Amino acid sequence: MRILMVVSHLRKGGPVDVIYNICKYLCGVLHLHVDIVTLRPESDNSKLQDFLDLGVQVMQLGYSYPMCELFPHKLRREIERVARKCNSDIIHCHGYHSVIACANIRQYKRIVTLHNRANEDVINSFGPILGTYMLRRYLKALRRFDTNVSVSYSAECLYKELNLPNVRCVNNGITPTNYPIEPSADKREKLRYALNLPQKGIIIASSGRIEKEKRYPELIKWFNHISHNSNMHLLILGDGSLLEGCKEIAANNPQIIFKGRVSNVSEYLQCSDFYISNSMSEGMSMAVCEAISCGLFPILSNIPSHRDVAVNINGYLFDDLGDIDMNHIISRTVDPNALHQYIRDNFSIETMGNGYFELYKELTK
Repeated sequence: MRILMVVSHLRKGGPVDVIYNICKYLCGVLHLHVDIVTLRPESDNSKLQDFLDLGVQVMQLGYSYPMCELFPHKLRREIERVARKCNSDIIHCHGYHSVIACANIRQYKRIVTLHNRANEDVINSFGPILGTYMLRRYLKALRRFDTNVSVSYSAECLYKELNLPNVRCVNNGITPTNYPIEPSADKREKLRYALNLPQKGIIIASSGRIEKEKRYPELIKWFNHISHNSNMHLLILGDGSLLEGCKEIAANNPQIIFKGRVSNVSEYLQCSDFYISNSMSEGMSMAVCEAISCGLFPILSNIPSHRDVAVNINGYLFDDLGDIDMNHIISRTVDPNALHQYIRDNFSIETMGNGYFELYKELTK
């Protein structure tokens, strides 16, 4: 069985991490042959080499964003040419432009991963006028696919409510061994020292893109309000267009620590005590799964995808940051090993990879 993945690019980020984990499992464990075609040029923060190291062949079309938007028929012909060359059995799409380009391909079975909640994410990113146009175009194209795969149960329900046919669910998955628990207090102390983190006190971690939909400015304002005369610290990992503005809001609060984009996220999580996300919309947050895998108790905005991962472990869900009772949260007894095992059983690379493999087999019967 040969799979052709179609993606806009391989720049670092949640969806590309998911695609990488799928390829890693399909190639390394199930020994399937996976090829990738990218539509747009790569940037400095590309994971291209990581995919090549898996033995995946990557073909780059190099179209600009406007070209992808205006000439999907040209992309379709290029993708069909690549599929013939690779002798592909299934075309697996990820992202808006790949869906638009592949909607009218008929000679191959086609599957698409819906990485977000499109009716929320597209409108939030592009505004009500352009966003509504793009959403209608996207949903129309999705109706032509053989299988539409949501990355969480709540997203599956959403797309069914939008009358999208052939919707299935495969939870996103991480590699839990990359996000282990650090059980030793002595090693945690040494790791905090090595990472230049406070030796004493409670660390609440948050990671991801510093963008509008993640609502970091509101999170920082809340922490500024509650952190006085406390031993709590807010650790923010990641960068984005709102990073500098967030630093200004932090107003040199020594209890707010910005580390930017880091390659050793798991080490920072192992040094922390809790994880918080104030996101307004997620498909299925890999960052939340990574934190729980490291044994961190989750404090999450009450959105559907957060409920998907947190309800079964009694995670703390809030409708408003002002409602959070940190004293109650800190007093709770948490079993980090149980949290890690929960991720292994439900949101791992194995559960995700096997889920896609079963769908591939159904399509190629």
